[in-house]
Amino acid sequence: MKNGKKIKNITMIIGFLFLIIGFSWFFYFKYKKNNSISQIFVNCKAGCGETSSCEGKIVSISGYLDRNNISAEKFFIQDIPGNLPKANLEVDISGNKNTKENIVKKINNLAKNSEKPIIVIGAVVGFDMPTNRNCQRGFKLSVSGENDLTQ
Repeated sequence: MKNGKKIKNITMIIGFLFLIIGFSWFFYFKYKKNNSISQIFVNCKAGCGETSSCEGKIVSISGYLDRNNISAEKFFIQDIPGNLPKANLEVDISGNKNTKENIVKKINNLAKNSEKPIIVIGAVVGFDMPTNRNCQRGFKLSVSGENDLTQ
């Protein structure tokens, strides 16, 4: 009888481990996917003065640093490397002075390899963009730590 209980316990443990691994893979692929810049504009839609369902959500975006548009307050990533991107996205740098300086240092280091894509993790922020006769909702990211940027 002792061997029967051991086998039953081992079977339960193995089944439990498979269950944990299955859920881990599901959540990894569901939430760790790197979105493209254009996916932000497709998935985030709202009129002026409205809030999109994606605002405030933390997303991971893959793109290329625009090394000509880096400042202490913001930088831009684009969908393709070079001077003729089809889409670009503003990324605001938030945090205290020390945090912002560390983020800018990391951005400048990443800009040395601007032909390689980077991954930016940040919160989606919406803002109104009035034009001559119309208004549309724009979107950008906000990063708050140097670990939010990888290559």
